[in-house]
Amino acid sequence: MGTPYQRVDPTFGRETSSSTVILSTTLGTLLIGQPPTGMTIFLTNLVVGNASVTQTNLTIADSSRTFTLFRQSLAASGGGMVFTGAPYLQVQTASMALVGSLTPAVSDVSVHLTWFLGAPF
Repeated sequence: MGTPYQRVDPTFGRETSSSTVILSTTLGTLLIGQPPTGMTIFLTNLVVGNASVTQTNLTIADSSRTFTLFRQSLAASGGGMVFTGAPYLQVQTASMALVGSLTPAVSDVSVHLTWFLGAPF
């Protein structure tokens, strides 16, 4: 008879990418470039650290800034956050890049991301 539903890991057989970006501005800084038409970003890991001496707020959004993926306060001198997808977080806006911005601007926030590209569902 078989199982009516089967959970499939969408990362199987897909190449993941990673990058680290240092943010220091209130303007949108590119974190992940725009995927090809018909594709979207699936975020699997995110590690953020604030090395500045000022508390700040991090916003990660699509490049049109209509969909906010994360908004997190980061404590001064070592505050941060970790997101581990279970197994991933799909960016809702297809064919959009991800940008990060800080409020207020500070000197040294590190954002490390791991992701893969796939067709939205």
